[in-house]
Amino acid sequence: MGLLDQVKGKITSLKGKIPQGTVDLAKAQVLANQAKILGAVTPIASDLSKKVTGFFSSTTGIIIIVVIVLALIGLGVGLYFYLKPKSSPPPQLPTAPALPTPAAPSGTSGSATTPSTPSIPSTAAVPGTTANSDDFDTGDSDFTFTEGFQAAAVPAQSITAEEVTLLNLQPLAIKDAGFTGPYPNGKYDSETATANALKAGFRFLTLHIDYMDTNKNEYAARNTPTLLVRGPDGAVISGNSGDIGLVAKTIANFAFRPEAPNYERPIILYLHINRAPNRVKNPGDYIRFLSKIAKALNPLAPTHLGLTPLGNFTRQKLEGVLLTTPIHSFEGNTIILSNADTSMFRSKNPSAERYNPAEDLDFWVNMRVYLDSEEDTLGISTAAPSDIRVSAVVADLNRLLALQPAKKDTFAEKNKMRYSIALGSRLTNPTPADIDTSLNQLGLNAVPIDIFTPSNAQVLKLTEEYSHMPYRPKPAALRNV
Repeated sequence: MGLLDQVKGKITSLKGKIPQGTVDLAKAQVLANQAKILGAVTPIASDLSKKVTGFFSSTTGIIIIVVIVLALIGLGVGLYFYLKPKSSPPPQLPTAPALPTPAAPSGTSGSATTPSTPSIPSTAAVPGTTANSDDFDTGDSDFTFTEGFQAAAVPAQSITAEEVTLLNLQPLAIKDAGFTGPYPNGKYDSETATANALKAGFRFLTLHIDYMDTNKNEYAARNTPTLLVRGPDGAVISGNSGDIGLVAKTIANFAFRPEAPNYERPIILYLHINRAPNRVKNPGDYIRFLSKIAKALNPLAPTHLGLTPLGNFTRQKLEGVLLTTPIHSFEGNTIILSNADTSMFRSKNPSAERYNPAEDLDFWVNMRVYLDSEEDTLGISTAAPSDIRVSAVVADLNRLLALQPAKKDTFAEKNKMRYSIALGSRLTNPTPADIDTSLNQLGLNAVPIDIFTPSNAQVLKLTEEYSHMPYRPKPAALRNV
């Protein structure tokens, strides 16, 4: 029923209610007045109805309606995107331990430059670091190595371009990637701790891989590869477990971005497995355990060192080439080392389980790390058979430091031909004197340290031994030439 019809119906209804004859005159008068008013409205309503109908049928009216409808649609879309939940921002990068900004060295060969530090959005700048220095390609036979951290407080060591290889470099190394400290009872924060280490300029990260025997809150499910800190008695002393996958994801997302100091230099990721199912007694559980580690590394696939113009570096095929090729060849790559025996993935037994490369730890590992001496007990590390040419070893730092001078020289001579890692106590750092002996007498490549638990002053004393460089050149007498 239209507006006009409704008005007319109301008037008719009121007129029918006016009393006839002898009735209540006051009530009749009121009803009559209402009828008169509604009667007067009738022509106005009729005219309004005609005008409205005419407006909506005109071109102008249609255009205005279309504009209003479009405006409402636009408003609705805008409100949708405004109110839509935002994606989670990347983890906030915490401030790294303060590293110094030493004066430029004097009396060194070549020229040392100190580029400015790039700003890192939403985070504090890292004191004493630089974004990246391409001093490798100087065109000179000799140059001063100043890559990464700012120029050293002590004279930097001259090294030829051909000598800038993994064998001849001593990287600052992180002891427990993902662990924020303190020791004991500290906790893992796999993303922020890893980002913090990268932001400080470190390019060598150690993962201490283990598993829980029982399910427990804040720890990974039992028998699942995870990161743990154990005390000398074997008891778990970290307040939770770390996530291998989150460490890998953080490396993939941040290590090769310009915000990270030395971002073009390779990452060395050492998978030190402390516990795993017994390889001999439970080979199926062992290989499945290693496969889970491989799956966790999948975020690193785009940067994993694999097929290159130099050859295929997967499955430890080119360990010798890896150690003696100038490091420039591996810029932007993640190089993976492990103390695990991954040869079972290569089994030709028809009944053996088959794994695709993403789940095959043997495929991921570029270099096998063997136990240097059977005097040491370091996780699942084993000494190499006599017919194997060893490319990398891991040793107990305390045993090495206790060697007599002649045996230290013998050990250092061996290290001219192999990559060497020394692990000390999980709970304490080596002293500056220990680091000095490790680098300058034993010729070790990597001695992982903790940068989160000690004070900045203590960390500073350790990094001074490296001249504050993430890849320090070995002393000339200890290099492979």
